[in-house]
Amino acid sequence: MSILKFGKGNGKMIKLALYLGIPKAQILTFDIPAGFSCAKANICKSFANRKTGKIRQLGSVLCYASKGERYLPNVRKARWHNYDILLACGKNTTEIFNLLSDGINKSTKIVRIHSSGDFYSIEYFNAWIKVAQKFPNIKFFAYTKHLDYAMTKVSSNFKIQYSYGGLDDSRYKDFISKGFVIPTCFIGEYEGQYPHKVVCGKGGEHEDFFAIQKGEDFVIDAH
Repeated sequence: MSILKFGKGNGKMIKLALYLGIPKAQILTFDIPAGFSCAKANICKSFANRKTGKIRQLGSVLCYASKGERYLPNVRKARWHNYDILLACGKNTTEIFNLLSDGINKSTKIVRIHSSGDFYSIEYFNAWIKVAQKFPNIKFFAYTKHLDYAMTKVSSNFKIQYSYGGLDDSRYKDFISKGFVIPTCFIGEYEGQYPHKVVCGKGGEHEDFFAIQKGEDFVIDAH
């Protein structure tokens, strides 16, 4: 049986573990290739070639996750390993759910879904919903440029932040104008571009986690 590869936390998540006073092994990350799984990306649309790592940048901002794939071949290999296994499941949500849940244990405290990648299909998204329901004591969080997914009602331990700068932005503006509340992350390309607080900077790289838990809007500077 194929096994998915979960990370034991990237730099941000390790700092979060230190801040919370928990072992870093209790914070997991799960990643798939940047760009290739991000159908709704726009300003950050970037791809790292699967074999060479050479980046093809289509947006105005270079995706930080694609940079990791460019310079770290083992990271690129692990993300494609996960993606290949998931795509082989097709539209079988149950099979995807089983694969994902097998990589999580009860000692886990937090799961960061997609420091690279996005929810590439509704079946895959629904599988993550089921995983969060299976582990109600674990906090799951993710960014997405799929507005419909960001607005989906999920279990209270699963926080989804809309990532502004994608193909759904016009729909997002329409919903906001009608009074909808959609917790949003903005990519700051220059100082003062958006009237929200900036997180993930000056030693507080993990601060987005707490803002997401509170359902707040915030800015992450392009990096």
